Amino acid sequence: FVWLALGFLIYALVNTLVQLPEGYAAFSGFKRYFQATGLLFALAWLPVGEQDIKRWRRFFIVVALFQLPWCLYELVKLVPIREGLRYAYPGLVPIDVVAGTFGASMTSGGANAEMATFLIIVLLFVLARLQLGLFPKGHLLWLLPFLLAPLFIGETKVVVLLLPLAFLTLYRREFWARPHVALAGLVLGTALTLATGYAYMEITQRPLDRLVSETLSYNVYEKGYGNYFLNRTTVLTFWAERQGLHDPAGALFGHGLGAAHDATEGEIARRYPGYGIGLTAASTLLWEQGVVGITLFLAVLALAWRTAGRVRQTTRDTWVKADSAAIQAALPLFAFYLIYRAALLESLPFQLVFDGVLGYLAWLVRREAQRSA
Repeated sequence: FVWLALGFLIYALVNTLVQLPEGYAAFSGFKRYFQATGLLFALAWLPVGEQDIKRWRRFFIVVALFQLPWCLYELVKLVPIREGLRYAYPGLVPIDVVAGTFGASMTSGGANAEMATFLIIVLLFVLARLQLGLFPKGHLLWLLPFLLAPLFIGETKVVVLLLPLAFLTLYRREFWARPHVALAGLVLGTALTLATGYAYMEITQRPLDRLVSETLSYNVYEKGYGNYFLNRTTVLTFWAERQGLHDPAGALFGHGLGAAHDATEGEIARRYPGYGIGLTAASTLLWEQGVVGITLFLAVLALAWRTAGRVRQTTRDTWVKADSAAIQAALPLFAFYLIYRAALLESLPFQLVFDGVLGYLAWLVRREAQRSA
């Protein structure tokens, strides 16, 4: 899957050079897409030792612990300021600034969902090691508040979908082998999901039926997301409706890097101003890299899933088995992001998480191959 990721990079670059879009939009698009991909290649190919990887894992735990104090500061200090700005900026949601260290803007949105996803991934690694007896239960008791509290503070609705997806993937093999372990994990996941949903309803003072109808209206139905004309569903149907025999190359190969980006005024973004055609990673890939590009990206995730499963089955080291299981459980979360946000192609902090997870898997594969040799 590392070679396939390199192939996607080369394809995006050559595809853009062949189509010769505007220079600034193309350069900016290449920077956004691949600003953290070097981490994946470094972990896959450079001589990184096991002690380095241990320190790297501890670093991610430290980053996860730092999210809570950062969120509390943003909640106390920045949210009241944004409350005063919400009337000057239509669509501004004050609580969105609670994004930990993943970044936010005082006049627009924040990466609170990306922060929550990162914390869920860290939780997956902890639980995977816990179920194999590699993580002390006492440590889990003091770690859980740091991992879970930011999920409630940030009022991130998508957590209600991400938590069940993560827990079902992590414990899917335990249903038959060790049903009591799977049941305990699913009970924990269900409790966290219900608590998150209840907390969000209490804070926003909206009943469940209204919350569901509003969420569906700007995600599935015809209402646009934020100030855009399109939402996460219609952005895909909009792309499909504008493909045809008049431009088969555009459907297959897209229009090059940066073409759908509003901020750099790419070619397609100028054609549809205010539509938000680059709202999600899937729509961005379709407009810029076409069906071939998005297929390559999905193939990277699919091959990584297969690789993680093979490592889990063949390794003799329990901690490798646990970490490969956690990586497998994290991959569906990244796949979900294709239709949720454009963070996989734009957000440097989240790309570091994405390429770090894939790079760690590549390092595990190389380690297992060396041990076998």
